[in-house]
Amino acid sequence: MEACIKIDAIVEDVAADDDVQPAFVPASKSAIEKLERVRVETAGVCCSVCIAEIAVGSEGRGLPCSHVYHDACIVEWLEKSHFCPLCRFSLPA
Repeated sequence: MEACIKIDAIVEDVAADDDVQPAFVPASKSAIEKLERVRVETAGVCCSVCIAEIAVGSEGRGLPCSHVYHDACIVEWLEKSHFCPLCRFSLPA
């Protein structure tokens, strides 16, 4: 997970742009806690936050839209934005 994108850097870059109003609203703590823990059973499942493959047999976190991510990656993402990084599914804020 060393390859995880630094979400804070992205937020800072957007917030530093005078023409862009930051629209980052985190998901609620209860929504994050309720995310399903999913055992990855097939090769090729990729975490789109860090762009790395999730190892077969490891545990990821699934969103209601069925996208799966590394636990640490999606928790960090959802602490900044309540949208799925892939499809923009909205979790409770």
